[in-house]
Amino acid sequence: MTIQYFSGNWHSFLEFNVTTASQDRVANLSIAKVTVSIGFEQNWPIEFSNTYGAYVGLQMAGQTRYLSFGELFLDGSKKNLGTVEFTVPHDEDGSATRTLSVWTGSTDGITYNNWYLGSINTSVTQTFAKIPRMSKVASVSGTRELGQELTVTLDRKVESFTHQVWYKVWGSDWYDLGTGLGTTVKFTPSPENARKNVNVASSTFDICVRTFDGDKQIGIDEYSVGWYIGLPSGTQPRLETIELVDKAKATKDIVGKNTFVQTFSEMVGTFKGMEGTYGSTIKTFHAEVVGQKMAITSNGGTFQFFKNFGDYNVEAYVIDSRGLKSNVVTVTIKVLQYFAPILSFEAVRGGGDQQTIVVRRTARIAPLMVDGVQKNPMRLKFKVKPANDGYFTDNKGGGIDSTVINSLTNSNSDLFGTFAADKAWIVEGTISDAYASFTFTAPIVGPEEVVQCRTPKGTSFGKVWEKGSIDAKGDIYSHNELVQVGRLTQIDGKSIKMTGSANDLMKTGLFYSYGMSDLPSNLTGSQLYGYIQVNTHPSDENYVMQTYTPYDANVIYMRRKTNYGWQPWVRFTPSDVPISGQWSNATYLNGWRNYSNDYNPVQYKLNGDGSIELRGSCKGGNATQWKEVLKINLPTKLEKTTFIRGMTKDYNLCTLTVYEDGRIVVVKDVNSDWLCLDGITITN
Repeated sequence: MTIQYFSGNWHSFLEFNVTTASQDRVANLSIAKVTVSIGFEQNWPIEFSNTYGAYVGLQMAGQTRYLSFGELFLDGSKKNLGTVEFTVPHDEDGSATRTLSVWTGSTDGITYNNWYLGSINTSVTQTFAKIPRMSKVASVSGTRELGQELTVTLDRKVESFTHQVWYKVWGSDWYDLGTGLGTTVKFTPSPENARKNVNVASSTFDICVRTFDGDKQIGIDEYSVGWYIGLPSGTQPRLETIELVDKAKATKDIVGKNTFVQTFSEMVGTFKGMEGTYGSTIKTFHAEVVGQKMAITSNGGTFQFFKNFGDYNVEAYVIDSRGLKSNVVTVTIKVLQYFAPILSFEAVRGGGDQQTIVVRRTARIAPLMVDGVQKNPMRLKFKVKPANDGYFTDNKGGGIDSTVINSLTNSNSDLFGTFAADKAWIVEGTISDAYASFTFTAPIVGPEEVVQCRTPKGTSFGKVWEKGSIDAKGDIYSHNELVQVGRLTQIDGKSIKMTGSANDLMKTGLFYSYGMSDLPSNLTGSQLYGYIQVNTHPSDENYVMQTYTPYDANVIYMRRKTNYGWQPWVRFTPSDVPISGQWSNATYLNGWRNYSNDYNPVQYKLNGDGSIELRGSCKGGNATQWKEVLKINLPTKLEKTTFIRGMTKDYNLCTLTVYEDGRIVVVKDVNSDWLCLDGITITN
């Protein structure tokens, strides 16, 4: 109930009361009744037999109603003006809040003496009871996977209501679950729906509920969307195996299946029997040699060369377009050790007449055993030539070509043929296996005894000639003195180029650093190139001195090696102080410069007695008192400030002072046209 007073001074009011007469839950509306009364709160009466058309207007839900006043006979009481009805449609969810507007018409003219009724224009808000409407999804239970049953529970507002339910999943069309359904609906989404998007591992499903009262729909369709659902278990892609093949020409025909050779094998991995599920495609490949930091990421990719040998596992898997990883496949491989063929041998004379050459061989190759069979052949052959002339010729003596033998230790064998005892011979041995070949030369097999050997190309002493104009074996003496044969420089007198560590330079000589290490720590990149001089102790190898000068810097470094190891480098920087007795240019300041080419620049000379001589002329600088003219570099500071007299324009004398640090400044009568300092001596 609402009471609203008129605007006049007669203290009258309208009383209106809104009630709900009925509700139609199918039509989703209410019938509202509004009862209106007029009242007067004073003790004197209101008596009008004719109110001249006065009325009350009411409006709600777009509908307008009117009630007339008629006769008014009020004495502290109320008069019922009547009741009107409104049809109020509710919102889709069954709720309804509406505004009731109330106003009066033709009431301003109701007056008596100084009393008047006035008017009313107001509104009130009325909320109606909510009408039960559409059912909603209360919950979804079950395993959230395609292929598993789901149970949808509906929140039904009226027990007699029924439903029609649809769902769509993983981007599919709507599936109709039927009509006349109650509050529980069960369904199983097919795993085949996963094919509708092969790039995700999970998706969503949506539910639509339509509510009926009999055959009439209640409200609108209710949607519940975004429910999580995943793939069926076991949906990850599958990989059958990875095939590992050696594509290196040198090894693929030698080793067996899943067997490879260190350093040479190029293992190629091919993924076999791989398959995605529900339409997914294979996007990523990965295989690695466990513990070896060797992997490929493409089908048919090639692994790096094997740095190590032994038994290893190769693990492989694939990842599909959904980002799901397959099962991991493991294949065991064997990597056979390989090392380059090794040969060391010496050739000596043998036989009763010393015309046989015996080779003593120590050789080894990598055996490469596959299923108990040696797969790597060992081949050893020799060649011989006279030391001073001729060509090498093959010699079958001492040779080996075997897949059984893989090593020899101090094994003797005679070379075929006869080798004159008065000649020297060179023996060359070549060892090879399936992958590599290396040739070595033994020390020359000399004649039985040679004092001097002359050839058209040179002469040898104590041996058969091999090279050079003079080829001597043993010490050489001149004037009863042993001739030094150690080289301090290159043959042409240039420094010996060195790399590696300066710590290893332990032999007297003149060297050139080519980016060596263990030089002074403060060097720039270019200063790692420079000149090293090494001096050694005459008898104790623990004492060494090194000096180093970068090729592009006027600085010297020195260090010594003692019983305690290398001492730190010490730097020596040349001083810029002139040498005693030598004229040097002074440094001009504040705009002063040489007077002309016909005059000496200002120079100074340090004398042995500590005095300093000046000479030369300058011009053009700042001649203001106490401004600096120039500076001379002194080995030590002067004992005191000294005043000197120079000559300026028109041969007038001027005064300057020399500070203890060598600065010469203006004192008096200096001008910038000409300043001459000839014949000045500063005593210290």
